[in-house]
Amino acid sequence: MSLAESEFSSALYLSEREVSIEPLSFFRGRKKFKAWKNLAGFRLNRLNFQTRLVIADLQPWQFCTLLGQRTCQARESVDSSWLANCIKLNEEFGFGEASSDSFPSLNEYLDRGLVNPFWPIIHNAAVTVQKNSKRSYREVDVMLRAQLGVIEQLTRRAVILKLHVETTLNDSSEVDETAIFRKFVDAFQNPEVRLNFFRAYPVLLRSVHAKLESWVSTTEEFLARLENDKASLHATFGLSETAVIERVVSAGDTHNNGRSVLILFFDNGSAIVYKPRSVD
Repeated sequence: MSLAESEFSSALYLSEREVSIEPLSFFRGRKKFKAWKNLAGFRLNRLNFQTRLVIADLQPWQFCTLLGQRTCQARESVDSSWLANCIKLNEEFGFGEASSDSFPSLNEYLDRGLVNPFWPIIHNAAVTVQKNSKRSYREVDVMLRAQLGVIEQLTRRAVILKLHVETTLNDSSEVDETAIFRKFVDAFQNPEVRLNFFRAYPVLLRSVHAKLESWVSTTEEFLARLENDKASLHATFGLSETAVIERVVSAGDTHNNGRSVLILFFDNGSAIVYKPRSVD
């Protein structure tokens, strides 16, 4: 499926969109342009807005035009493999109960219901880390738990809005709110329901995919460094080379493509702090 020709085109980043030569688009976009400039991060430091334009490789008039376009057209160089991958995973998992024997933390979040539209993509990301890092499912599950909280924050508003809309539109005699919610969540066992949710929230789909792609990369990097530094960690901090990660806490914001400081707690009672960049 082509990103440029599908209902997923609104997920295109600004730098991926073709600027159309249409005067009305420019004038429609002027109001949105002003609203962008007045966002707190840009208003407090005007240099941030100029930097944003440089990153997107856009002139102010192009930015206005893009904001005013009624339809999004992709540049020829756009890579839409992320979309093809999401749709393929959705089809491969097919119809069935949303659950995972390998990752208990995923099951906990699936019971809560807010990440369910994306569970095939989440499960695949966790399996990818396990295969590439050759670490135990238990350790990968510990790393996954913290990321699931991030994904749930992303999806919360859209899933709850979808629930409210469907509850309002459906004339049902059901009064048990728990039963209504479970019926709504269980519907995501159907790949077509998940795909329709993707169509309704293409920007959210790409955001979730990007978060998971970054998590896979940074987690594999961390686990490789942990393995390579086992002897040094034992010599310096007395950390047993057979110690297993039991809990991970992310300390602070993410930087440099999703990396962040991690506080690691091990099954033997040890704890260390991991900083992605050198402290030198």
